Amino acid sequence: MEKIFQQKVLSLGYTDYESRVMIYAVKAILYEVSKFIILAIFFALQNKLLHFLVAAACLMAVRTRSGGIHLKHYISCFLMTFFAFYVSILLLPAFLHPSKYGMTAVLVLCMALTYQSGPVLSVSRPKPDGIRIKALKQETAVVIGIFAILVVLIGENSYLESGFWIILFQSVQLLIAKAKEVIQDEKIKHHEHEIAG
Repeated sequence: MEKIFQQKVLSLGYTDYESRVMIYAVKAILYEVSKFIILAIFFALQNKLLHFLVAAACLMAVRTRSGGIHLKHYISCFLMTFFAFYVSILLLPAFLHPSKYGMTAVLVLCMALTYQSGPVLSVSRPKPDGIRIKALKQETAVVIGIFAILVVLIGENSYLESGFWIILFQSVQLLIAKAKEVIQDEKIKHHEHEIAG
């Protein structure tokens, strides 16, 4: 099916790169919409739909720009996403209620960490050039910065807490993904050095 779609896109005059971007986008949209619907139903049953929508908006705004851990199968990806939202909406807010100053300080740290570490993109996503990578870093920092300003202006509330926790979760998993990427790059360089030497 994917090959047929790619041939159709190529026949319309798009480049191979553009066709790969379109295929990636269509697949990502279909996967994400299905996960979104399932999660929305779950959190609606928990009377936390609005919390989920706030957290989902935050995650979408940050993750689409910074990337992170990418799992190969739909079910493992879904379970990781479910875990992130469950922890951010139901688990952590039941025990921890950081002040607006605490949230702001952590968000500034997240802004710096995601700028330094991101983006870590899926191997199935076409690689952007250096200019686009810099733009993605800046966009991520702006999104988290805007959320931090909202926290300062609005103060503590359960909806902003859900967004805060999901941004923190995203930042932590981005650091893990970056560490994994660096380790893999070092292994490849070491292997190439052994072959050449």
